Amino acid sequence: MSAGVTPQRRRLLKGIVAGKTGKQAAIDAGYSPRSAEVLASRIVKEPKVKKTLLALMEKAGLSDKRLLEVHSEMLDASKTVSIIPKKGETEGRDATASSVEFVDVPDWQARGKALEMGYKLKGAFVEKHEVSGPGGGPIDYAVKELPEEALRAIAGRSRR
Repeated sequence: MSAGVTPQRRRLLKGIVAGKTGKQAAIDAGYSPRSAEVLASRIVKEPKVKKTLLALMEKAGLSDKRLLEVHSEMLDASKTVSIIPKKGETEGRDATASSVEFVDVPDWQARGKALEMGYKLKGAFVEKHEVSGPGGGPIDYAVKELPEEALRAIAGRSRR
């Protein structure tokens, strides 16, 4: 299962499967704190290491099926919040009733995160996109063609 994966890398993977960040798992596995985050990201992309990580995840109960089940639940996440009814909205209640109520509402933050993760998994979400000019160089803008007053307005805004 882990042929070609060093003991240090295996410790890194076990930390990741345990829920640690890549950086913390790398530090705990003995990598330098200065380069731990970059190394962890690079190491888990290596084919042999990735295969071992997937096997460790399966062994820990993080199968594709289980992850999909949890992910589906996140898309419908809700949370309980407390509300205080406005004055006059408490008519007809028992005098001993509390003035605080608890209601379930959609957890839009969790649902949004689940949706973002789903798109990333499908490869339909671009996190960062860099654009460059010819030959990978900078893109030149024709700023010199703007009227003098427009250039002054732009310069004035950038000083704020």
